Amino acid sequence: MYFNDGKQYEEQFSEYHDSACAIMPEFGMQFKRFIVPFQYKGNLERPDEIHRFYFDSMEGLQQMGSDERMKALFPKRDASLKNLYFFIGEGTL
Repeated sequence: MYFNDGKQYEEQFSEYHDSACAIMPEFGMQFKRFIVPFQYKGNLERPDEIHRFYFDSMEGLQQMGSDERMKALFPKRDASLKNLYFFIGEGTL
């Protein structure tokens, strides 16, 4: 994720994150890692932060995305970020 310029946007995102993390476990979400990258490879600009979430099922992810409480929080998230990339995959052993 890439924050808009200004400390207020990082604080705004933090408020969104705290509120969202109070709701997301209801949908089988586990917050696993919060990363501030210092080195990277590839064509993307270095992100400000990377968050890793795991869901018990794809259905839980979809239900979370359509939850009215989460929908009410998304504008706060979106206003704080200049860019956001989602990578959705499935874990394998």
